[in-house]
Amino acid sequence: MHYQEVVDEVMGPFYLHRTLRTLFDCKSSEWKDTALQEKSEILKALLDNGKMTLDQILDSYRFYYSIELAGKRYVVDNLEASLEMIQEWEKEQEVENS
Repeated sequence: MHYQEVVDEVMGPFYLHRTLRTLFDCKSSEWKDTALQEKSEILKALLDNGKMTLDQILDSYRFYYSIELAGKRYVVDNLEASLEMIQEWEKEQEVENS
């Protein structure tokens, strides 16, 4: 399953952030369009759907930008750093809310 199919199912077929660069590309304009809270909510909604695990979404995202859109391979360079920022924000929220 392609990660964008899951995005379509969960968020709707015309979702503004369908490519998920808003989650996984901290150097993109899409990243700057959403707050960390919204990024966390998007990721949670995708994972709560149960169609794909985080690893499957990340693998599909990597494949999409490395193979399907070979001219945009640079996009995956920021994946790990972006995910770490979201996870760090979530940890900070847990501490603040405990």
